[in-house]
Amino acid sequence: MAAQFRFGPYELDVADLELRKNGVRLKLQEQPFRVLAALVERPGEVITREELRHRLWAHDTFVDFDQSLNKAVNRLREVLRDDASQPRYIETVPRRGYRFVAHVQASHGTAPVSSPGPAVLPTEDRTPPRRQVRLGALIAVGSVAAAFLLLALWRMHGPAKPTLGPPQLLVRDAFSPSLSSDGKLLAYISNRGGDVPQVWVRPVASGKALQVTRGAARHYFSELSPDGTHLLVASEEQGTEVQLLSVFPGEAEIPIAHALWCRFAPAGERLLCAVAEPPQAPDPSISLVILSHGEPHPVTFVNREYQMTAPPVWSATGASFLFLGRRRKELAADFSWWIADLSTASVRHLVLPGLVQGKEMPPVVHSWSRRPDSWMFIFYSVQDQNAWRLYRIRVSNTGKPLGKPEQVVAGTGLFTGAAPVSTNGTLVYAVADLSEELFQIPVDPRGHRTGPVQQLPLPEGALYYSPSASRDGRRMVYLQAEFGQGKLVTWRDLTTGTERVLDKSTEVPRDGSASLSPNGSRVVFNRWCDLRAIPDCPSFLISAEGGRPERICDNCQARGFSADGSWVLMQHYAERARDSQVLDQITAVDLATKQERAFLGDPKHPVYHAFLSPDDQWVVFKRLVSWTKAQLMIAAVKNGHAAPEPDWIAVTDGGFSDDKPQFSPDGNTVYFTSDRDGYLCIWTQRLDPRTKHPMGSPTAYEHFHNTLGREAISFAERQRMADLTVTADKILINLPHRRDDLWRTQVP
Repeated sequence: MAAQFRFGPYELDVADLELRKNGVRLKLQEQPFRVLAALVERPGEVITREELRHRLWAHDTFVDFDQSLNKAVNRLREVLRDDASQPRYIETVPRRGYRFVAHVQASHGTAPVSSPGPAVLPTEDRTPPRRQVRLGALIAVGSVAAAFLLLALWRMHGPAKPTLGPPQLLVRDAFSPSLSSDGKLLAYISNRGGDVPQVWVRPVASGKALQVTRGAARHYFSELSPDGTHLLVASEEQGTEVQLLSVFPGEAEIPIAHALWCRFAPAGERLLCAVAEPPQAPDPSISLVILSHGEPHPVTFVNREYQMTAPPVWSATGASFLFLGRRRKELAADFSWWIADLSTASVRHLVLPGLVQGKEMPPVVHSWSRRPDSWMFIFYSVQDQNAWRLYRIRVSNTGKPLGKPEQVVAGTGLFTGAAPVSTNGTLVYAVADLSEELFQIPVDPRGHRTGPVQQLPLPEGALYYSPSASRDGRRMVYLQAEFGQGKLVTWRDLTTGTERVLDKSTEVPRDGSASLSPNGSRVVFNRWCDLRAIPDCPSFLISAEGGRPERICDNCQARGFSADGSWVLMQHYAERARDSQVLDQITAVDLATKQERAFLGDPKHPVYHAFLSPDDQWVVFKRLVSWTKAQLMIAAVKNGHAAPEPDWIAVTDGGFSDDKPQFSPDGNTVYFTSDRDGYLCIWTQRLDPRTKHPMGSPTAYEHFHNTLGREAISFAERQRMADLTVTADKILINLPHRRDDLWRTQVP
């Protein structure tokens, strides 16, 4: 029987008698724990009350069984935040027993086993399973180099083709999968061995995973070369630079400057890279990097006519590649897929049959693969709320679709990537579970903690984000999104728990923000916020009592209100055209006249997240230094405008990713999120009460190491999604979680 189970954000460890949620241990008595273990061991089956009685109590034990079992189940539902009338986990089967209705992933310790997983939808007859050749016992070695040598030998003599079968859970807590062309070797990113995501390599069929990268760099992308000897690795610490690494120790790393990510050509001799020029460019160009004698030589290929927004994909022949984008002269058009021919430098549109290619959720192309019989297929996924489908369609050498798309596999959650299908038909893909919750830290008027971090008691199953509270801490507004249910702007009385939905929309669920006025009477929010190319991000004003929202500005998001709530600072987004010299800046909107005016800007760096001091005499904000570094600044405010750049006060040095600054109620401390210890944590910086210059160095205020442990989501994305609000008696923050797992299946 499996020793560990995962369902939703929960992990059940039967051996250690532990139930954890997003890595945090929950308190649960023995009887409810044993009931839960009995249910998750057989998900989807009815476990009778009599069977639970025999499992929990010896036959000669005298106990009020019905009452005890009812209490145990009620306690479970309380801990899991489940509802008996609309169960997400435990369903009552009248007069019989209980059934566990959530999807469960099971494993024996760290070695995953087969799980129901996503459903395979057959598209053609399957051949009978072949007998799998098992490896003999390998002698353990002490060095990484020797271990990789064993891997190389395994690749030479291992099985040629895995056993056919349904999807299997391959690796837990991992993302960015890539395969060698023969399907025997797998590379991925995971932090199962520590706190920082590292690149690992392991045999697909079996064997121990070996760590390739080390250090403090947080890796967000990796790709294994077709022959399994080299890796392309992109790290947040490297800024705009990709490293070319050898799987075998001893070879020097080769940096590829200004590259966000790169892809190996089918034969492995060339790289296709997205290169940011200049390094801060929001929309990178595409370059072809030729490997010659181990040194990369970039050759610019695509002209500036196209804007790209996703990693490129090589064709199976290596003569062309795919990219998601649009023409710069048509920035109002939807994003779609294009084929670029390397020999002629021509670009043409790719239409995937039977799909609506809209700007909100376009299909994602993962690979263009060639089978041993020379048939070629493009594999692409479609995300529909919380459900996804992976398709393949046969194409010609030039990428012309032949026939109709075939659904290969489907499931629930967020489909986050797939490696190109290997020559033996192995397909490895990543699926994520998402959650996002609100937490509060009780504080006194000086900002000192008066109690532990508490999670707000909100219903399970939705994403909660963008908290904003009144200055007295009694009222708040937040956004609530649930797949298939749209997005809600919700006002909440924190003293009574009373809630009021101010606006409901069916737009893209996880975007935009909400901001509450200091007295809690008015709210500015976004229904949608598409920031690609020409931003489409209008803001609306609504009373906290409800009513009809009023549009107040375009290409903007609300940040800090003035003390009297009569005007509000807005994040104003500039056009993303490459020839535009205007950067993202801060404006101010008069809520009576709806007039927007310039407030704060920098000609060399975009600025974000501006908040006013309680007396409106100062403003704190973030100046983006590079892709991964930001500096917090303070400017004096006079006559409704911030002081010019030469008079700005540096709060931090720009050596870290500092974000979401907020003044304390007395205006003498800045609270902010930062990666200074490798996690998303809250930090503070004391200020001189008169000059607002920093006093001493930043200090860690609240750590979220356990809450944000093994995350597939990159730090930059997690920090972008997290919002912070500071009041007289509490600090509120939303913490996003994303846990990816790797699955394996066989393609006919």
